[in-house]
Amino acid sequence: MGCTKLTLSRSNGTPVIIGDNGQGYFDPNDGGFPTKATQGVDISTANQLTPNTGWDDYRQNDGVQTGAGVRDEFNGLWPPGSDFAGYVSTGNNIPNGVGWVPGINPYDRPNDNLRQKYGLSNLVEYVVVRAHAGDWQNYTRVFPGGVSNYFAFLRVGSFGSITNSLSQVTSDPSLPGQTTTVLGTFNIPNQIRKSNFRYIPLLDASGAAAIVKLAATMTLRVTKMGDPTVQSDDRLEACNYLLMVPAQVAVQSSSVVTGGFADDATAIVDGGTRTITLPPSGPTRFYRLRAILPVKIASISVAGGIVTIKY
Repeated sequence: MGCTKLTLSRSNGTPVIIGDNGQGYFDPNDGGFPTKATQGVDISTANQLTPNTGWDDYRQNDGVQTGAGVRDEFNGLWPPGSDFAGYVSTGNNIPNGVGWVPGINPYDRPNDNLRQKYGLSNLVEYVVVRAHAGDWQNYTRVFPGGVSNYFAFLRVGSFGSITNSLSQVTSDPSLPGQTTTVLGTFNIPNQIRKSNFRYIPLLDASGAAAIVKLAATMTLRVTKMGDPTVQSDDRLEACNYLLMVPAQVAVQSSSVVTGGFADDATAIVDGGTRTITLPPSGPTRFYRLRAILPVKIASISVAGGIVTIKY
């Protein structure tokens, strides 16, 4: 994550993964030397002027820190008497101490996924790590096929509860001083270890699933929330990639509110305008929406015998 140029792989009915050609994924077409991001345009990070030594597996000397797999981040001593008493991390985060001997018993960074396309090179997943509260990364991509609605997910591991926001850049993404519109938030729970990855859904202010409308060339921004002055808000997550799943919504109806709901074959769903229309079907009818994430009905009205639902 965290790059301005990203490859978008898509086929009908399948999720869209953003990240195959961005920070975190080696691409032989760029010669293996990704272009360094520009502070205030592509990224914003407190690490830009003083990147952490040894935390630039993908982009050397870049302020956005990347790790091949999830690195150990222990910086002190284990409790006396423990199996790893006396263990400390070296500057490049290769453990040096009890349990790991360089050249004899190499340290294997935790990683739960190896993509088939990188299997021959044994290249593990790259993740964005050591982000500070207020840091952000932009993602620019061409979304083909006209306007489409998506549910957004962030694949992330965490060592504490934290919130990230997803925004759309509404001004020129090649210039500093960009304006943005917030699309929703990823509420990341404490997953105990950064190597415990989950897909966290993007939610709106009401707690329902946010629906992201993607079309043409767009720039999305992931921002780490929190208080920059609070040290405990730093370095809590390992971000892997964004996943966009088509927001397919169906309507169910019933003659009683207590149950018996089934998909209504008479419903016409317009995903572009997020409008559902239904013909009259008796004096009383109750409706609810069905999707992979909870979707909120924004309004419902009846005119000329036609029921119109907005979501």
